[in-house]
Order: sequence, then C-alpha cells, then structure tokens
Amino acid sequence: MRNNLIQDFVKDFLSKHVNPGDVMVDATLGNGYDSEYLLSLGANIIAFDIQSAAIEQTKKRLGESVNLTMHHTSFINMFVHVSDFKGIIFNLGYLPNGDKKITTNKSDTLRILNEIVLKMNKDNFVIITAYPGHEAGLDEAHAIETFIQTLPNDYLAYTYQIKNRFHAPYVIVIEKMNKKNAS
Repeated sequence: MRNNLIQDFVKDFLSKHVNPGDVMVDATLGNGYDSEYLLSLGANIIAFDIQSAAIEQTKKRLGESVNLTMHHTSFINMFVHVSDFKGIIFNLGYLPNGDKKITTNKSDTLRILNEIVLKMNKDNFVIITAYPGHEAGLDEAHAIETFIQTLPNDYLAYTYQIKNRFHAPYVIVIEKMNKKNAS
C-alpha cells in the first residue's frame, strides 16, 4: 500500500475545492501540515489545538503568517473565533509523536459536527481523517459513520477508505449541496 494514499486524496480534494482567500478551519492543527498545504493554496486559515506543543511546533516550522491564526483551545470552541468558512478539516486522534493519551473524542467531535452542519452553506465542506487503529479512534469513527447516515439529502456524505486494511486511516467528507441538486 502506498503510505501517502490518504494524504494524496485529501490534497487532491482541497486543491479542487479551495480558492485563494477562502477561509478554512484547521480544527486539529497537530504539526501544521494541513495548514501548510492550505497556505500554499492561498487560503486564510483559522487553526485550533488543545496542545501548546502543537502550536509551538507549527510556529517553528511555518513561522508567522498573516494568513494563519492559531488558537490554543479545543475545536469545540471554533465558532467563538469563526463566523464564516469554506471548509473545515479534521485529523482526529492524537498528536503524532505526542502523548497518545490526549486524543480527540467522539462526544466533542459529534457535538461540533452537529454545530458545523447547521452553519454550512452551499458548497461548504468538512473533510475528516479518522484513525480507527486505536480504541478511542475506532469509537470516534463509528460514531461519525452513524452521524453522517442521518444527514438530510442536501448534504453529500462519503468515505475514501482502503477496504482491505481494517484499521487504516480513512477520510470522511461532508459537502453541503444546493437543495435542487440534492436528490
């Protein structure tokens, strides 16, 4: 299996959906790789992470940018700082090379997804990379799968997944469609 198959899908999706000046939310900053790619597309990014180490690592890697605003808080607080967005990207789980006991969790993720879908306009999207390779990640992925099945027809929800690697990371996409194109 190509190690970068999932990342390639995400980058391809973003390159086709993000235009210069679009406001993008990096809900889980981590090491800043998603924000770095979004900056290369010309996006204005509002990023969140609960770990100060993630913010400091990203600052060291990317330096200061007027197009990147980082907040040391949970993504559940994003709408205190975000009023409009084109898309929101999540990399769930734990900070790579960080404390594996500090993870995203299904209750916070479902809570914010419920808020996000209510605020989505036509052509907005959410792209989530889920990591079912650890217990909390598997619970979270199952909860999101159940959630997306309940969305009305003016949303398009789908996954990009390696089917013969049971615990491999995979992508969940939610797009808000035009009501007349939703059927």
